[in-house]
Amino acid sequence: DLVPNYGSVQIDTNPGGAEVFLNNEYVGVSPLNIKYKTIGDYQLQILKEHYLPITEIIKIENLKTTSIQKKLSENFGSINVIMSKEIYENQFGYKTFLNNREIKNKSDLNVIDVGTYALRIESAGYRHFEQVINITANNRTKIIAELKPDYRLVKVEAYTVIDNEKKPLFVPIYVDGKESFLVTPAKVQVLSRP
Repeated sequence: DLVPNYGSVQIDTNPGGAEVFLNNEYVGVSPLNIKYKTIGDYQLQILKEHYLPITEIIKIENLKTTSIQKKLSENFGSINVIMSKEIYENQFGYKTFLNNREIKNKSDLNVIDVGTYALRIESAGYRHFEQVINITANNRTKIIAELKPDYRLVKVEAYTVIDNEKKPLFVPIYVDGKESFLVTPAKVQVLSRP
């Protein structure tokens, strides 16, 4: 008589969708049911992005189903960036960068692998905000980004030419449509714009 020399293994994870390896060989995505597997000890590896990996030895027994259920531990955190209303309403918008990579979709700040990151926020007319942050598992890191206006000193002059001679004009200076109470020539502090 032939004696069976195989068993089955059933692997389920919470959350599902984890990659499963037996003895470093990819066997599928959880939940997973593998039938007719040769009996013996196997190294089980379960991998899922943003979760801690699981590695352990399992035993597949003759004509039995080995049931494995694993809850995966999160290995990510998130960032909550708080900025002034003025920055949110800036007509030129703002850009967020993590390790010099632009985050175009702000929801990408909701799942960030554990680690240390360089956060930078840019908005036209404002100095960049920069901060090094540590992301830890299961934590929401709150960042209050205070962007300071970026002022430039501009020399303003007005001239007229009479008889081929350049003569200064003394005219009022307006900044962003508002009178500055200065007249030309003068140096005026203005917010830098693109």
